[in-house]
Amino acid sequence: MNVRIQTLPDGSQLGLWQIAETASELKAQLQLPDMYADRIARLPEDSRRMREILAVRCLLKAMTGEEQRVLYDKDGKPLVPQQMESVRYENGKEIHYVWSYLSISHTDGWAAVILSDHPVGIDIERLGRQVQHVTSHFLKAPEMEFLQDDVELHIAWCVKESLFKILGRDYYDLRRRTSVRKICYARRNGNNRQGTVEVAVEEQGLKTLYFKTNDNFVLTYIF
Repeated sequence: MNVRIQTLPDGSQLGLWQIAETASELKAQLQLPDMYADRIARLPEDSRRMREILAVRCLLKAMTGEEQRVLYDKDGKPLVPQQMESVRYENGKEIHYVWSYLSISHTDGWAAVILSDHPVGIDIERLGRQVQHVTSHFLKAPEMEFLQDDVELHIAWCVKESLFKILGRDYYDLRRRTSVRKICYARRNGNNRQGTVEVAVEEQGLKTLYFKTNDNFVLTYIF
């Protein structure tokens, strides 16, 4: 099990899980199957999709200390309930639930989660995926002109995916409504890179997103 959990400057939590386990091994780390059973009911046993869903549940448990039920709002965005004091009683305790914001992503062998008390977005993609064939669907010509290599192309793609998760369906046309303006490196050594990306969002101004890359994946997030 390779798990990385980081607290971000605003208190949000970022988690990354390398999926090396089988579905059975992941299930063994979870004691409340009703929390995820409906999500895997129709999936082939030990399929990639099943392992990804289970890894996300295991990662959330590692981040929060307990298993979490993931629910979805009317736009399909994931949320998790968080226990706090209330006037309602369960098992002799005053409890109510407030929503915590959650964003989930996974790719070959990796699951990523960001959890916060405000809207967040995250995307992880395997480096080497052939994104060149779809660039015209998410990038305008001026954006493509200043991107220097395939890594930066992947970064731009992931950045827009992260933005979509926080902006919602009104920004479905990311090519038209968002524009990558600048990539700033804090570290750059081959495929191992880290930094920020500035993106202009129609009607909302500039947004800053964060990225990390290595030989395996590109990870971007906004909080």
